[in-house]
Formats: sequence, structure tokens, C-alpha cells
Amino acid sequence: MKLGIIGAGNMGGAFYKGLAEKLGHEDLYLCDKHNEKMAAIGAKNFYNEPGEMLEKVDAVLIAVKPQAFDELIRQTGAGALTTKLLISMMAAVPIAKISAATDSARVVRIMPNLGVQVGKGVTGWVASNSATEEDQRYVQHMLEAVGEAVQVDDEDGLDRLSVITGCGPAYFFYLTELLTKKARTLGFSEDDARKMAEGTYIGSAALLAAGAEGANDGAAGAAHASRDAEAWRRAVCSKGGVTERAIATFEEHGMEKILNAGVDAALKRSDEMKKM
Repeated sequence: MKLGIIGAGNMGGAFYKGLAEKLGHEDLYLCDKHNEKMAAIGAKNFYNEPGEMLEKVDAVLIAVKPQAFDELIRQTGAGALTTKLLISMMAAVPIAKISAATDSARVVRIMPNLGVQVGKGVTGWVASNSATEEDQRYVQHMLEAVGEAVQVDDEDGLDRLSVITGCGPAYFFYLTELLTKKARTLGFSEDDARKMAEGTYIGSAALLAAGAEGANDGAAGAAHASRDAEAWRRAVCSKGGVTERAIATFEEHGMEKILNAGVDAALKRSDEMKKM
């Protein structure tokens, strides 16, 4: 299946680079008004006008901002998209609206997160009832080229997923930021404090990743295969030790309750934004 990506911004560009690296350039096309963006990405088959590209592709990844969607339809004409598998990453633009504007019944919405920019994303997706099994297999395969893919049952599921995966990087960055600040109060320089907090975060994430890979690869990483986040946390907490005391203090101050409240607030805001 030949795929055309409309939009060479952060997400569109990340998908192009990830797909080109894993699947090759031959069946991959890119469209954007800015040639310098497409050149920086290393695009081989690229266009400035979507109409030209649409003649060559079977599926279209719509990687434009939601407010640019109406202009895109005016440029292409709805009929140009009718026979295509449409894959949209536009936030808060439901399948029904995309289908009505394009006359295409084969629509998939995806919700990628920041990690796709380094091939470590988590992308939620949901398909319209008319998307075929072949369409859905293609989308799963495409998303796995830039990280992990999670299919949800309906569009509300994308909202619930997004407050974990979409907002999630900010949660981890915030914790790293707080640890950096605390290290400064303990007398470390700004540079050393960042090294300590960020390096610890990156190393911990690598251990989790090694566990996930070990679970799939047998002997490779087998020492970590059974360890999820809870298991690693318990492994670090020696009985009666300093880490155990820190975790107990977090629990006493309601850290889980605070985290849950933040996630719930994000979901409430997502619901509010859909009604705007």
C-alpha cells in the first residue's frame, strides 16, 4: 500500500523518517508547502500540492493541525479522498466529521505521543466500522514502525489513552525537573543536578525497556524479563533502607491520590475541549 503524508511538521516528519527507516522510501510520499522541511527530513518523493500526491497513493496520513483541515478539503476537493484509507492524527476531529467532509468511509484516527520522534512512541488508534481488516493490519504495522500501538474500542478510548500516553511524557519530565531542583538544594551544581536526575530517569527507562524486550526475546534480557515498574521499585527498596523510607513518605503524603487527581483533571479538560 502506498502512503502519502500531508504535513511535514514535528509529527508528520517523525512518521516519515520512522517509516522510511523501517519500510523504505519506495511507497512513501510527503506533501508540505515548505521544501526545506521535506529536504531536512530526507524525503525522496515529495510534493507541494496534495492533489498531485493523492493520484499516486492508496492511504493518506493527515498530519495537519485541526484548524487546517477545512482548507485541505478546499484544496483537494472531497472527491480526491473518497477512495483512500484516511489516517488522521488531528486532535478533537471525530471520524464522523472526517468521513462527512471527504466521503470516505475508511477512516482511522490515531493519537501518537512525543516518543514517535525518536522511534519510541505509543500511539492509540481506532478504526471506523468500514475500515477493512487489511486496512487495520496496515495501520498496526505502520504505527509499530515508530514505537508501540494500542487499538481502542471507540473514540472515547482515545481520550482516556491520551491522558496517559499523550500527557505522560510531561509527567515524567516534571518528576525529573523536581529531582533536579532538589539536587540543587543539596549542594550540587546545575550541570551535575541535571546529569543526576536525567541520567537516573534514562537509565531506569532503559531497564524497563530491557525487561519488555527480554520478555519477547527469550534469553536476551532474560534477567530483566519478569520485572515491570513495580518489581523494579521493590528491587530498589531494601527493607528498612533509605529508598523504602522515601517511598513510604510519598505514600503518606498521598502521591498516588495527587497523580490520579491530575490525570482525572486532564480527562475532564479533554471533555470540555470537545464541546468548544
